Amino acid sequence: MTKATKESYTDELGSLFGDLAKDDDALATFSDNDLGETKDWVPTLIPALDKNLVAGIPASGEISEIFGGPSAGKSTFAGLIMHNAQKMGIVPIYFDVETTQRASRLMELGVDPRFVMTVKPKRLKNKTMMPLYIEDIGQKMIDMAAKIHDRDKNLITMFIWDSVAMTQPKMAAEADADQQLVGQQAKALTTIGRKIQVNLAANNGFLLAFNQARDDFNAPNAKYAQVKTVGGKGWYHLLSTQILFKKSTKIKAKASDKEAIGQETRVSVPKSKIGDNATDEVTVDLIGATGFDAERNLITSASNLGLVEGSDWMTYTTDNGEKIKLRGKVAWTEYLKTDEASEVRTELWQKVLLTYFPKCYPPLFNLHARLTVDKFPEIEGLRKYYSDIQEQLPEDEQDYNYRTYMKAGLPLD
Repeated sequence: MTKATKESYTDELGSLFGDLAKDDDALATFSDNDLGETKDWVPTLIPALDKNLVAGIPASGEISEIFGGPSAGKSTFAGLIMHNAQKMGIVPIYFDVETTQRASRLMELGVDPRFVMTVKPKRLKNKTMMPLYIEDIGQKMIDMAAKIHDRDKNLITMFIWDSVAMTQPKMAAEADADQQLVGQQAKALTTIGRKIQVNLAANNGFLLAFNQARDDFNAPNAKYAQVKTVGGKGWYHLLSTQILFKKSTKIKAKASDKEAIGQETRVSVPKSKIGDNATDEVTVDLIGATGFDAERNLITSASNLGLVEGSDWMTYTTDNGEKIKLRGKVAWTEYLKTDEASEVRTELWQKVLLTYFPKCYPPLFNLHARLTVDKFPEIEGLRKYYSDIQEQLPEDEQDYNYRTYMKAGLPLD
């Protein structure tokens, strides 16, 4: 095909596509369609964990599933994400099917419960409780996402479903108890899931769904059995990312202590449509009332990376040459929480972050839910730092979030 022929072909297609799109507003070329792109992330701000998750929890219409056994840290993780999401101006709406989440626990995790909308089972006139059904939850998400988006097109809504495994479909609940309804839960999840997904993508919403891990009894060999979740293949295919939490080693303040102050939690990604992180695994520290404590995980990462030396007496040398020496991670965690350590904390956090994200940290370049220096002081100067790196790259090699952020004319301060 000659150059002239190619140009003629391109012009004809352009004219054809233009006419088709003019007659049907549901049609568009992929160059004009960004529904499949992740334009916003909710980071954990634990760099090693964010790297494991590509950049955090995707917040552009995606459905993410968190699953694992009891006490693995799933609900605590929800608190961490809600805490950061609130500071980013995201609206959290919590479907508490199991009615186990407490306002006092959310406050311990840094969440302001006054600004978390909760949807709980209804009390009927006869004082009995009507549980939340799969179909009702799905429709509520669709309606609320549309209503919030209509009020402010820049607002992002985060839905939390706790938990999928404990939610019945209406058909199963209303049927005769003796009737066999195998697969009704999976069927209901698949049906409503398709509707949820397209509406979340169009109305700046995303879903964090909690589920229970179950053994794969159908595996031909127990050695190769995979951990599965309730919902079936249809629900599984709707997921943008699936994150598995597993309890690991107990954490003690001192080796001689009998009581543990927390546990290590192994986080892996069995499935991901948003990056090449599938099968990746990272270990994070989960500490009692403070959950996935930012300072505890910072000192753990800094130690693992060799930025802090020693295992008993641990020493960090600042960029100004000051040596800070404290005994053990507990002392370091307490120190990093103090006002006097704010500069050291920021310096150390940025060094850890740059180790895991040397070229770009996508949440810094969110299109709608911004991380600001007043709410996240540790990010000061990082947008400009990453911009200098990105501007040295050809445009087609630049990070998508950075490129989109700059085209929107958003500031680097």
